[in-house]
Amino acid sequence: MVGAKQALNRIFISLSRTAYKFLAVALIGISFCSLPVIRLQILGQSSLKFSDIASSWAQEEITKLAQAGIIAGYPDGTFRPQDPVTRAEFAKMVVASFASPSESPPSFKDVTQDFWASRYISAAQVMGWINGFPDGTFRPQDPVTRAQVLAVLARIAGWKEEAWPYQNPPSSWATGIVACALKNGLIRAWEPYWNSQLPFADFPCDRQEVAAFLGRALEKIRPGIFPAVEVQGQAATVSLDEKAAFLLDLINQERARVGLNPLTWDSTLADFAEKYAAEMGENSFFSHNSPISGSFQERARKLFDQGFTFVGENLARVDKINAFDTEALLFSIHNSFMNSSTHRDNILNPNWTLVGIGFWSDGNWLYFEECFGTK
Repeated sequence: MVGAKQALNRIFISLSRTAYKFLAVALIGISFCSLPVIRLQILGQSSLKFSDIASSWAQEEITKLAQAGIIAGYPDGTFRPQDPVTRAEFAKMVVASFASPSESPPSFKDVTQDFWASRYISAAQVMGWINGFPDGTFRPQDPVTRAQVLAVLARIAGWKEEAWPYQNPPSSWATGIVACALKNGLIRAWEPYWNSQLPFADFPCDRQEVAAFLGRALEKIRPGIFPAVEVQGQAATVSLDEKAAFLLDLINQERARVGLNPLTWDSTLADFAEKYAAEMGENSFFSHNSPISGSFQERARKLFDQGFTFVGENLARVDKINAFDTEALLFSIHNSFMNSSTHRDNILNPNWTLVGIGFWSDGNWLYFEECFGTK
């Protein structure tokens, strides 16, 4: 990690409906990078086709792929997001996304020319996207694994394997592929399937996971292919960038180490955090007490009005940002929080269930907030 160069001001506060506490902490050295303004974007609206995806974390990607004709549901109007996907089904999805079916028969000895997916399997094989097994089979009815899905998508995109970004990499042939998927945003560390300490890659990939990974790969490879959609049963959702995902994963790794449940990204908290980071930066102050919007207790009333029962925040400010790696900056801020008992208590508070993160920068100063909450 780059050595410490500049100062980070850090303040912790937590607040309930009836009481709050305020603790200030001394300055601490930190290194950082040149960081542009980071804005979280709001997705638009569309309609849904399926009756059973309102509670799926991947409903946005499911909807987009269904609208594009790449995936389909069942006659009863369901999608069955947690059902497994076979290798043959995945071959069809991939070819429908990136190529056309082939008229040539595949060379796998267990895929006959009259098999329903043979043209898709053949096309994916000709393109070099899929591989069989040493015995010459494809095993089309086997469940496709997460590693297999991610490996195929990496080949299509031309991405290389990456070094594992965490301590204690899992023992798997696909560790470099998984790291690549993390770097390119196919895997998002706040989603329920993810655990950086488990060999999750060789587990079967269910329908919602395939939809998420495939949809995100499509948007990377063919930008603008999908219109934005609003997910069912929720307000418009904040679309996270890699910086917020990186920090959220660090927070949840710390919580996992002490046996706490992971925090879930919350759009309302993210909006609250981003607006306050911008308010501080644009008005050149750094405090929980704003000369514009009042104390944290006053600001938090808006969250209480939206159903939150307990909220808290960690603040950071870094000046003269110029020449350091973005991840080094974020990792340094996180480590600084963890080295302060008050900030650490906020990150490891067992009462929290939700979190949002906001940034603001003018190219010289960076203002940062982690906002925690419970409903």
